[in-house]
Amino acid sequence: MYLLKNKIKITYLVYSIWIFGEILIMSILYTLVIKIGLKDVHDFFDLAPRAMFYIILILFLPYLVSWLYLSLQDKKSHLARMTQMSKYIDEENYFAIQPDKFNLIHFNDDKGTLRLSIKFNNLYYIESFDNYVNIYYENKGKIARFLLRRSLKSIEDNYADYPLVRCHRSYIVNVNKVKVLRKDKEGLLLDLDYLNLPDLPVSKTYAKQVIKLFYQ
Repeated sequence: MYLLKNKIKITYLVYSIWIFGEILIMSILYTLVIKIGLKDVHDFFDLAPRAMFYIILILFLPYLVSWLYLSLQDKKSHLARMTQMSKYIDEENYFAIQPDKFNLIHFNDDKGTLRLSIKFNNLYYIESFDNYVNIYYENKGKIARFLLRRSLKSIEDNYADYPLVRCHRSYIVNVNKVKVLRKDKEGLLLDLDYLNLPDLPVSKTYAKQVIKLFYQ
């Protein structure tokens, strides 16, 4: 059984058949030893049932321990399957019920009025413009710009849980849109994954937190 346990699935039925087979074989061998080796005068079929009874008594405890071990392993396996299924169901329910947090991003003006809602994946960067910000995003295959009365600082504070990073006193960038971080004579620059967009500068104040993103 030890050699076969990794090749066949040991069920209660298989285990019961295995035990019966072992007892039967040992009973026959024991009866043959008594009958032939010790030259017992009793009939073979009289000796065999008694031999089986004695062997059952002798092996009861080892078989009981083996059965308890098998039962424990089966319960562990069942519990692992149930835990995995529960996790799968929870994840399925979560994604079925909960919208993707970063699917949409909503922008309100300084009075709290909703002015723009776009897919977060379409957002590229936000630029400070006096008391306004310019929001650059992709729309119908082109880059669009939306002017919003709001400070860049309030954008940084209110969307801190989004993958947006302040790279300059005038810019906040969508991290997912950064293709290359490079350094030249002008300093650190961010290349975005859109051909016609300018490279965004990284100031010394924000350089450490920007560089850190590339090591995560």
